[in-house]
Amino acid sequence: MEAAQVQQNWRIHKGRLVTRPGFKLLGSGLPLSGAPVMGGSVFIDEALLARAMAITKTKLYRYDTGSSAWVEVTADVGVSLTGGATDWFEAVSWNNKYIFSQRVNTLKAYVSGAGTFGHLTADVNSPAAAHLEVFADRVVAGDTFEGGTRFPWRLRWPVSGNELDWTGIGSGSVDFVDTPGRITRLSRLAGKGIIYKSDSIITATR
Repeated sequence: MEAAQVQQNWRIHKGRLVTRPGFKLLGSGLPLSGAPVMGGSVFIDEALLARAMAITKTKLYRYDTGSSAWVEVTADVGVSLTGGATDWFEAVSWNNKYIFSQRVNTLKAYVSGAGTFGHLTADVNSPAAAHLEVFADRVVAGDTFEGGTRFPWRLRWPVSGNELDWTGIGSGSVDFVDTPGRITRLSRLAGKGIIYKSDSIITATR
């Protein structure tokens, strides 16, 4: 047992026994209130300014490079995050917005430079979603929660170029029910959209 504990800091790399790489905490103000952290990514706005974002179960934070501290982005009145300990967030950068969801609350958005975050849109057809990606000039949502019902195989998208309109011409959805698996990830590859299910992979073109 003692030998096993010593080995926890070692790994084999290119045929050599080396120490595991270390890490350090990023910024002050840790741990974040509302912890644990349930998601986060880099938000790139229209000016190509990149900033780190973190989301706990109930709060949104941005990393301020000037103060090297995590700063809470408060919610608009009437807006809240209510997910549990297994509801992980995904987020995308689109149209100068940091758009995020965890399939519990409908899509939320933080606009670059704003002091608060709120609902992405007042459109009641905007879904909650477990997976998000940007493809074909749209924010695409997978494994959605709509009208009180989960659709784990559904892909939904808004009007082209307008993430606020989920019912107009060009918006729509498709249910990939040819196999029973749920959508587990969305990505892009070589100009195509990739929909990963637990039992298949689907490609999409514009």
